[in-house]
Amino acid sequence: MYRLLCSLIALLFLAPAAYCCTCILPTLEEALAAYDVAFVGTVSEVRLVGKPNKFQAQRIITTFVISQTFKGDAQQTVVLHSWYGGTSCSGRKFLKGREYLVLVERQLAKGWLEPGEAGKAGLPKATDEILSSGACSRTALSSEEEAKGDIQQLEKMARVKQ
Repeated sequence: MYRLLCSLIALLFLAPAAYCCTCILPTLEEALAAYDVAFVGTVSEVRLVGKPNKFQAQRIITTFVISQTFKGDAQQTVVLHSWYGGTSCSGRKFLKGREYLVLVERQLAKGWLEPGEAGKAGLPKATDEILSSGACSRTALSSEEEAKGDIQQLEKMARVKQ
């Protein structure tokens, strides 16, 4: 019994810190109200920017070729600035060549940039507006069942508006 107690105490003090993100996905209607742009697109480029931060999150610029736009002014291509990994709850990893349903919001680039890098080598200026996606935005591979249902519902909503 003493050995078990000592082992449990040692585990508590020696275990690395654990971080997790938990979110409750909004309904599709809530997500459409909260986000500025909604589209289906295929990833054409994924570019890592800088080094992971102190929380081991990596900044990523992802370019999508758009096949359908449901909200906002998405052009033929959309560039998304996000984070992935570590303790970051603000993004996801996108895979080149895969198609996604994406819901994104507009924000100023200054929160995404590291000090001193604004406007350098293809990066936005701090005052530029960028598109960013959160982990809890209903963004998903278009082949996932929930995303398929969302796309069907979005297409139906678009037909009703016409």
